[in-house]
Amino acid sequence: MLSWYYSLPRLTRYWFTTTVVVSCLVGLFDIVPIERMQLDWSMLFYRKEWWRCLTSIVAFPINSVKFFRFPLYCHYLVRYSAMLENQFEKSPAAYLYLLIIVAVLANVAGILLTITNLMKVSVMAVVYIACRLQPDVNVNLFGTQFKSLHLPLLLVVLDYFIFYSLEALTGIWIGDLYYNLKFQYPNLLDTPHILKSFLPDVPHFSGAGEPSGSRAAAESDPEPFPDSEMFGEDLPSNTPDAHDDLSGVDEPSSESGAAAESNPEQGNNPVKQRRLTSRNLH
Repeated sequence: MLSWYYSLPRLTRYWFTTTVVVSCLVGLFDIVPIERMQLDWSMLFYRKEWWRCLTSIVAFPINSVKFFRFPLYCHYLVRYSAMLENQFEKSPAAYLYLLIIVAVLANVAGILLTITNLMKVSVMAVVYIACRLQPDVNVNLFGTQFKSLHLPLLLVVLDYFIFYSLEALTGIWIGDLYYNLKFQYPNLLDTPHILKSFLPDVPHFSGAGEPSGSRAAAESDPEPFPDSEMFGEDLPSNTPDAHDDLSGVDEPSSESGAAAESNPEQGNNPVKQRRLTSRNLH
């Protein structure tokens, strides 16, 4: 159990732990009244209880009616937040910025639509973004297997017809808004430098937060360079890169030149010359 817990990405682990601890305090043990944690615009603006913007996301009312919903939401939180954070493994600050934007939009939607608990809204936004970034992952729901791209819409339908709620739809709207702003107008959501100072980029990773199959992801994660012996054409001599690569090759010694003269077939074979040159480059 501990190995699974510590294998979770860092920000996902923090979010999951805070949600479980705070929800147990307000739901199971009644140490803190849930009313002190819920989003209430009158308390925000008149009594300046700004902590409600955060506690409404991590505090879920665990009672007899909603007891079985909490493990379900925690499952989606852990699975899809971890999947999404792994997409941002090069830049954890970018994923933290994503969570901040989702939290701000969830609070705005909660105030406008009088939603007091924002856990489902925030989780559904993360689920939607993760499914858009990895649309071809197979998921299983009630014994039916389908692509992850269709999961958010199915969860909205179930949420409406089973719980008579539009909170899942609100989360999808937030996720879609972030997705379009991030990948259609990437300059609008550049990660602030102050976040990168706290969570610096991790080197030796590529393609953080790019949709699968996009041109940006292809440019940030190029295909491996093929083996030199597989080339069928010589490197162009007028290309600067090719000149730089070949400049470090030593001149053939007198012994190698004598060997070439003694074996003219080998010396005049351009294919074998290219193979010898490629081996020297390695």
